[in-house]
Amino acid sequence: SKVLVYNPSTASYQEKAADNPAWACYDLVHRAKKLYNTQTLEYNYAIFGVPAGKMIYQDFADWADFCDSRGLKANYYVEKSTDLWSALKDIEGAGRGKVILRGTRFGAICDKPSDPVQLFTVGNIIRDTFKEEFLPMKDRANSLEVSFNNAAKNHERDVVTVYADDYDTTDRVKNPTQVTMNAITDWAQACKEAKYRLRLNKYLTR
Repeated sequence: SKVLVYNPSTASYQEKAADNPAWACYDLVHRAKKLYNTQTLEYNYAIFGVPAGKMIYQDFADWADFCDSRGLKANYYVEKSTDLWSALKDIEGAGRGKVILRGTRFGAICDKPSDPVQLFTVGNIIRDTFKEEFLPMKDRANSLEVSFNNAAKNHERDVVTVYADDYDTTDRVKNPTQVTMNAITDWAQACKEAKYRLRLNKYLTR
């Protein structure tokens, strides 16, 4: 239920909720364990992943706060041997974020409101290289089927279908699509995720 996270401001390890997608990803990369040393009769921290100095704590803390504010949780069991990036993918999806490399350090980004940090104009792009594409509305999905392991049904595979706001009033062809969320186990969160992705599909037009 808890994972160990190193906080550089206090120079100590803290326990964080393991079902917060940000901290779950942090733990998957860092993998700190508190073990009892029978020789010294003291507890020591053993690191099985990336050293704490290579983790950008504030990136994960900001992402964790975003997940808490949106009620985003991840319940996922890594049951097979795979590479790190593949193992992170399902947990990242539940938290609407991504673990990234900033040079040689591991940081994170998430889809939270923020101020613009860069603006592209004719003054800072190479001449004749600008290209813009639009996806026609008729090709966009207007309903979404989310497949997930429902904890209320003993973690059996379940599917919830969510429709776009204009699904009944639009005259365009009904265009459903499917998405699998392996780290989500709650029906309400699955519905929330589907609505979020349908809004992305509606408003991200370029």
